Amino acid sequence: MLQRWLVRAGFDMPRAFWVVWSGLLVNRIGAMVRTFLVVFLTQARDLSVEQAGVVLTAMGVGSLVGTQVGGYLADKWGRRRTLALMLSSAGVFIGLLGTVRTYPLLMLAAVAAGLTLDSFRPASQALMVDIVGLERRQRAFGLNFWAINLGFALAGIIGGALVRHGYWLLFLVDALTGVAFAAIVWFGIPADPPRASGGAAVRSGETTAPGLRTALRDPIVVGLAATLVVEGLVYQQSMYVYPLAMIKDDMHASDYGAVAFANGIFIVLLQPWWTRIVDRYEPIRTMALGMVVLGIGFYLTTFAHTKAAYVAVCAVWTCGEILRAGLVGAVIANISPAQARARYQSAVMGLGYGTASLLAPVVGTRVFSAFGADTVWLMCLVLNLAGAAWLMVWMRRAYAARLALAQMEPV
Repeated sequence: MLQRWLVRAGFDMPRAFWVVWSGLLVNRIGAMVRTFLVVFLTQARDLSVEQAGVVLTAMGVGSLVGTQVGGYLADKWGRRRTLALMLSSAGVFIGLLGTVRTYPLLMLAAVAAGLTLDSFRPASQALMVDIVGLERRQRAFGLNFWAINLGFALAGIIGGALVRHGYWLLFLVDALTGVAFAAIVWFGIPADPPRASGGAAVRSGETTAPGLRTALRDPIVVGLAATLVVEGLVYQQSMYVYPLAMIKDDMHASDYGAVAFANGIFIVLLQPWWTRIVDRYEPIRTMALGMVVLGIGFYLTTFAHTKAAYVAVCAVWTCGEILRAGLVGAVIANISPAQARARYQSAVMGLGYGTASLLAPVVGTRVFSAFGADTVWLMCLVLNLAGAAWLMVWMRRAYAARLALAQMEPV
């Protein structure tokens, strides 16, 4: 039903794309653990805010490593196999994280969960690019982002209801929907499709097959990853400091579920139309504008002290999130060689957001504990303004030059 509505709205995609999209949607509907993890650690496991930050950082360590492993396996071993292995393993380790109780065991379980929770992403993104081809990449990544946030909206409201009956329900649903995603792709797509062409050629001077090391020597890859570190560090405070600030304002953990739901719903309502419009504009400039709006939105949280106010402010920073939705993945696909597409995705998205996952919980919780939430929101504004300036001053010219070079070289 939902897919037919999107097709009628102009988003005509191959059947295999909708298989991956449906699996991702199911997975994101059940992805409740991260949304409520800081609350679970501080309330159900009686950790201090600082200890919770360290556990979340441990998960970030696992995520940083796991995305690189996932990218390598997706290129060398296959997209479907990597998806099935990583998503099934994530279900096991998420369950483990929900059962252990001591601080050291929570640290170990968080690392194991982090290794598998995000390691499917390079395979999923590369599979999607292989399916849709060059001309529909940007739109495909926008739809991918839309599915993630539709799932996130439902996860927020469902999780907010389930958390009142016990955190174990969140862990169970999260684990089961990960396995469901693996099954949908495994049985819905009988084999990996041919690797899509249309990426950049190997740069002059490269004598070996492109891979992660080639990606990490690419200044555009490194520049994009650095931008995502900044953006991810800011955005992830919506999961780490936002609920803590709401609890400090005498609200319940379930009230944060309403914010998560609102974030997803705003994206669900606006994203499909923006995805059709954004194709007309230069992506790096649009990403920079998105970072500015995101930073301003988080800074406005300084003035929020009721649930309605938190939801209203969420609407502002969600607009920033929508502005850059799907653009990073499409930009990476445009500059990556076909034989290393998943590793290029993991180099930018994995290292960028993975490093942010390392820094965001410990930085956010420490600044919150030492100086209060208002200082966190000011930090978010300053970091995003700096990131937007970096995109406009350097990244925009470098990306345009790379595209011009790619058009002159054989792909």
